[in-house]
Amino acid sequence: MKSKILIIFIIVSFFCSYANYSIAGHNQLVCRSMKAALANPEKVTKLVLRRIDSLPSSIEKLTNLIELDISKSKLTSLPPQIGKLKKLKTLILFKNKLNSLPDEIGELESLERLVLSSNNLTFLPNSISRLTQLKELSVRSNKLDSITDNIGKCIHLERLFLSYNNLTKIPRSIGFLVNLEMLDIERNNLKSLPPEIRYCNSLKVLNISRNSFYRFPEDICYLTQLNILDLSYYGAIGITPACIKNLSQLDILYIDNRISIPLSTVSRPRLKIVLK
Repeated sequence: MKSKILIIFIIVSFFCSYANYSIAGHNQLVCRSMKAALANPEKVTKLVLRRIDSLPSSIEKLTNLIELDISKSKLTSLPPQIGKLKKLKTLILFKNKLNSLPDEIGELESLERLVLSSNNLTFLPNSISRLTQLKELSVRSNKLDSITDNIGKCIHLERLFLSYNNLTKIPRSIGFLVNLEMLDIERNNLKSLPPEIRYCNSLKVLNISRNSFYRFPEDICYLTQLNILDLSYYGAIGITPACIKNLSQLDILYIDNRISIPLSTVSRPRLKIVLK
């Protein structure tokens, strides 16, 4: 009897996965259309949508939703009802046409991962500071010229991706992100880093390449847990200061042919220097 039930379950799961929903587990559904999701909203835990122009306000009915993935679509905005998804942990909005985010985004109290890469965002709302459970924020390839000072309130942030924007400065509040392990600020218009960067003492990966730094930001030398540092084409030319030898955990250092490294650093056996 049990084997028959198992066979039936497998068959149902197989056919559902190729329709608009699949069975993810006991009382859980993974849906691939709003119509399918709204047919049984309390059980939907993951919703994957593609090639849509707008997200309906009825999204608020999916009260047990944990993951929402709307990549490669044509969204220009989100409905304020998005803030009703109190159990949402992952929100992926990669490659849309978003111009802004509603303030209600800050009401996603369980959110851990927010992917906004490849949109048209020029700023992030201050309400993003209320996402105190956030561990990953990706805003790559947008049109940001600044980051809210309140970013420092996202104290559990571990991975921050800000590359390919128009940033001219990083807020001093970044020093409050003591759990930050990865910071990618490649291809912006940065000329310096705030001295508070030195307090990000969990940082393991830092990419400041392809910016407009006048000189080496020496506060980086306090980041003694760094494993990977990318300085290629970061702006400054010449020899890096001797304090770089303080980065005793550094495994990989990316540079270009305009940068010189002190001999005391080059001779370290564990360090791999990669010329870009």
